Amino acid sequence: MEEKLINQFYTAFKNLDAETMVSLYHDDIMFEDPAFGILKGEEAY
Repeated sequence: MEEKLINQFYTAFKNLDAETMVSLYHDDIMFEDPAFGILKGEEAY
């Protein structure tokens, strides 16, 4: 299952398909970057 999810995500990334990428995020996603700080949930979209 994890391999399928990863393949779907990176195929969408390659195809510049942000909508599909976002649909694969977990509800509790957290993203951290020096430029954006910590973003959680819908903030990370």
